[in-house]
Formats: sequence, structure tokens, C-alpha cells
Amino acid sequence: MLCDDTVEAPDLLDGGFGSADCLDVHVMRIGPVLVGLTNKQTGNWGDPAVGGLIVLGLAVAAIFVWVESRASEPIVPLGLFRTRSFTISVIAMFFASMAFFAPVVFL
Repeated sequence: MLCDDTVEAPDLLDGGFGSADCLDVHVMRIGPVLVGLTNKQTGNWGDPAVGGLIVLGLAVAAIFVWVESRASEPIVPLGLFRTRSFTISVIAMFFASMAFFAPVVFL
């Protein structure tokens, strides 16, 4: 996805629109992790097509958190994770999604 300087996005809290810069939009990609897990069917964890892509995806996720912590209007406000119920529900949904995704990839 290519974009100009900013992308208009709905601001659900204020009912208006906020903006996200290109760095926010491009850094939130987690594709390398998913491709690395898919490549695990035919490769070993140490292969660059498996482990390398997973490490790359985790590095991109870390950069995303760093960018979002410094953004004036973050896509994901990191302060939400201070709320215990929100954090637990996000973790639960992550594991539920992985449970549904794993059979599709590995079977």
C-alpha cells in the first residue's frame, strides 16, 4: 500500500477522522512472520526462509511499537494496554486466532 504524507482514518473516540502517517501504515506489516510460519512445512527453524522471516517480522513489530510510542496520533494507542481487561482480551484473541489459523497452515 503506497500512500502520500497522511492517510485519513476514522477516529472512533471523537466521531471524526484522525490521520496516520506513511511510517505508521508501512511498519505495521506482519507478513514475514506469517510467511515464515507457512514455510515451516518444508524447512527447518534455522532456515532463512523460516527463522529469518520470523525474526524479521518480530523486528518489524518492535519497530512498530517504537514508532507508535512516538506518534502524535497513533494507530494503536499503547496506553490501552495499561487496562488489564483490554490486555487480557487481546492476548486471548491472539491465541484463539492462532488456534484457528494453525490447522489451515499445518494440516
